[in-house]
Amino acid sequence: ASSLRPDTVTLSALVSACGRAREWARAFHVLEEFEGRGVQGSVVTFNALISACHQAGRWDEMWVGYKLMQKAGVPADVVTFSTLMQAREIQ
Repeated sequence: ASSLRPDTVTLSALVSACGRAREWARAFHVLEEFEGRGVQGSVVTFNALISACHQAGRWDEMWVGYKLMQKAGVPADVVTFSTLMQAREIQ
């Protein structure tokens, strides 16, 4: 029997689920846990993280998520910038 291994798709799904539950802090924890296991987040992962913070009204944490994205070398896309700009308009 083969064992299940965490991957980027699983990571993105979990971070997204945290966002839907407004569990933004848990989303950061999940990302950290997976990174500790050698799983790199994708643009989908980081967009889900930023969105989780946005949905919870955690503007400062959104920018932390964006900085983590940059540090990981994951290029932002139109979804990233759109979410960040929406937050600026709300503030």
